[in-house]
Amino acid sequence: MIRDAFCLFLICGCSPLKSTGLDTASTIDNNLSDDPDDPDDPTPLTGTLTVSGSRVFDPKLAEGHIRVDVSVNDEDTDCAITLSAKNGIGQSWTHPDASGAIVWNGEDDDGLTFDPGSVSLTITADCDLATHTLAETQIFIARLGLTSINFDNLIGDAISDANIPLAFHKQNLHETHISPIGDRPEYLLNLAGVLGSRLDNDDGSPRPTIPTWADPDVPPWAETEAAQHNVPAAYIASQPIGATVTIGDFGVSQARHIRVDAFGPKPDDLPPIRLLLNDHVVTSLTIAAGMNIGVTLDNASATMGKEIRTLQWRFESALGDDWFEIPGQIETTHTIYTLAGPPALLNGSDLGKAPPIPWVGILEDTALIMEGVDASAGAVLDALRDYLFEHEYIIYDPSVPTYTDFEGPYIYWTSITAQLSGFLDRRAGLSLYCHSMSCTLSALAGNHGVFAEQLVLGVGFDTNLTRAAGTTEWRRWSFNSHSVVSPDGGDSIWDSSIALDGDDNPYAEPVDPIMPRGMSGEDYFWRLTYDDIEIVNQGLCFIE
Repeated sequence: MIRDAFCLFLICGCSPLKSTGLDTASTIDNNLSDDPDDPDDPTPLTGTLTVSGSRVFDPKLAEGHIRVDVSVNDEDTDCAITLSAKNGIGQSWTHPDASGAIVWNGEDDDGLTFDPGSVSLTITADCDLATHTLAETQIFIARLGLTSINFDNLIGDAISDANIPLAFHKQNLHETHISPIGDRPEYLLNLAGVLGSRLDNDDGSPRPTIPTWADPDVPPWAETEAAQHNVPAAYIASQPIGATVTIGDFGVSQARHIRVDAFGPKPDDLPPIRLLLNDHVVTSLTIAAGMNIGVTLDNASATMGKEIRTLQWRFESALGDDWFEIPGQIETTHTIYTLAGPPALLNGSDLGKAPPIPWVGILEDTALIMEGVDASAGAVLDALRDYLFEHEYIIYDPSVPTYTDFEGPYIYWTSITAQLSGFLDRRAGLSLYCHSMSCTLSALAGNHGVFAEQLVLGVGFDTNLTRAAGTTEWRRWSFNSHSVVSPDGGDSIWDSSIALDGDDNPYAEPVDPIMPRGMSGEDYFWRLTYDDIEIVNQGLCFIE
């Protein structure tokens, strides 16, 4: 509820007195009555000026305004009652026939926003040939805004590992180039224009809030480091989310076309101001232009997937022991991905491969199938395995070795790399052999925070009845090797290439389909083949 912040009471002889209380009125010279046709009328003319709510406001905030209540003791006076506002650089605003509740949007008579700083509000009475001051008081204009919101690992005074850095995997639509977000704030209003204000454009108009960056592959700073951006963040499930927000330090004067201090030329004169997030006070500190403030948001989601979180930022100013809402708010929107744990990825930086940082493109590509999935290794692997096996643009073909390459001899390689950037575009077509299917599953799981090694099985065997991903036929194969993934060295197995026969005779028809999701290693081996096979190679895959 808006409360009366103050109301000054002045008694006027030759000049108004300074405020001594909350209510202020003044009378004009006793030689002038409220009836100019009757100079002997003993009733003096008095007026009151009341500012409701905060004494501070920002005209450039959405719905930014201040409300003033004007009254005189005689509504039938022949004097013209005027409310005016003036600041130290000569800007002025006049409201004629002032009476009752008046809302001022902070613009001068030329339609330009008042500069930050103190403003004098005055009620005057123009009676016959003289103008007299009935009441006056002071309010303040500040340029309030946030120039960056940096999701980080600082939760209060503690350091958390819940925030997971992310990376984009392209330089542009055609060139792969891993670009970690690194120390760039997720939400950033960069310097722009010749005047260098992060809050305002060079013409003094306020900058709009930045929408979430829509391209999951290419970063917003690919073309220029000065671009504004609002990029995704990632947090481990159920963990607290911390952020550091930066209060804007400079605006732009619409009247003078120069950069101006956001809190005016005398910021110490302003009443204390504090920041609120979603109607909760985020700090007991009085904010100042350019200040960094740590805030704690609600915890990350308890389940996997993508969350669009909208944050509402408001400000309040103090008068005595009371705080009053400053009209207007800032609304920012953020994409947050939930991970099951820290990324389980190899560091390929020294080998020309990707660093161990999850890709925005992978998290976005799998966001829908991850929605609501329990943040556990088994549930995540189930969802990713089915995503690959059932995908309409994936076909398992043991003769097409796309989307992987390896170092060392086949099957016994010293390292293998999943070409995930090409896979996301299906740049080499829709067909993958088993090593590509398993490496892709392992790498996708690692991006989501689940450790799942590729296990290579062999060597040389005939399968029981199986159905390949992307096909409808059940058949037997002659394999030199096959590969799957496991989070526990083979005790449990996920196979994204094939479905198995789940009945008592997996070699022959009829078929009772079963999906190898978390199947015990012993059961999986028996259903896959009656031949003796074993794990001949295992490890995580690099990605590029």
